[in-house]
Amino acid sequence: MMKNTGIHHVSVLVRSAEKAYDFYTNILGLKMFLKTVNQDDSTMYHLFFGDQEAREGTEFTVFEMSHFRDNQFGTNAIERVMFLVPSVESLYFWQERLEKMGVLHYGIEIFRNQEILRFEDFDGMKLGLMVAKDASIAKGTPHPEIPDEHLIFGMGAVFLRVRYLEASLDMLATRLGFTQEEPIDYFNHTLIPLHIHNLWQHEIYLIEDKDNKRERLGVGGMHHIAFGVDNEATLAAFAQYLDEENIHHSGIVNREYFQSLYYREPNSILYEIAIPPIDRVPYLQTPQATFDEYELILPSFLEDQRATIERDLAQQER
Repeated sequence: MMKNTGIHHVSVLVRSAEKAYDFYTNILGLKMFLKTVNQDDSTMYHLFFGDQEAREGTEFTVFEMSHFRDNQFGTNAIERVMFLVPSVESLYFWQERLEKMGVLHYGIEIFRNQEILRFEDFDGMKLGLMVAKDASIAKGTPHPEIPDEHLIFGMGAVFLRVRYLEASLDMLATRLGFTQEEPIDYFNHTLIPLHIHNLWQHEIYLIEDKDNKRERLGVGGMHHIAFGVDNEATLAAFAQYLDEENIHHSGIVNREYFQSLYYREPNSILYEIAIPPIDRVPYLQTPQATFDEYELILPSFLEDQRATIERDLAQQER
């Protein structure tokens, strides 16, 4: 079993980087701490959001795909990300704020005997808010319209919808170290909660869905979920395990900000295994008033292409 530090980050697809910045920073109050590009396709913005200190476990990143198709709901997909707030009172604050901002939401609901608030962003991204088990860990970013006691400060849970539940369950519980809980009924589907003992008490909600077609990933969908490991040795050991099990993977990739590998779990959901950020302090950006005021940060291997990259980004229709 791999020593898993929990959810490292989740990456999603949006239509407009600038609109994503406005939604996640100005409406939700997350800190955009890195404005860069997709290292595999530098014509695409890649934005990193998180808490005030950009801690691992709070990272939510977006890839801009301005001309890609819309996401089509289905199984074998990362369905929803739940962010953390300090209290039940915070949920009611956010219900009122989302209503005021014209954000689609479903009101306060009860899920597993606790209040939650589900909502969607401008691309139809399925999101939500849940109350943290320990609010003392909160390090939200101060916002002029959001009281400090209601700041969003990290991720609490991710919903995965899969066709073959036992196969995904084995990967999460046996290989990645999540603890399985008793199944529950979720809109006429079986849902198995899993959790891991880390700072955030991260949870995975695994939904069995053999009825729907497979998701057709597009804008408004979630590209991958990353789980953390302590160091390069653990990452290398997991790569060896994948080799021994004949599971295809990317090999260890140096992203400069951190190292990781990618593979698809049994229901074809893309997983990333990543080590903690490597001396990322030089890359962390101070909040600015507008999206355009943020400098574009590039990894060193792309720096000599800056002029071309900035020109291509500017020519994209937004």
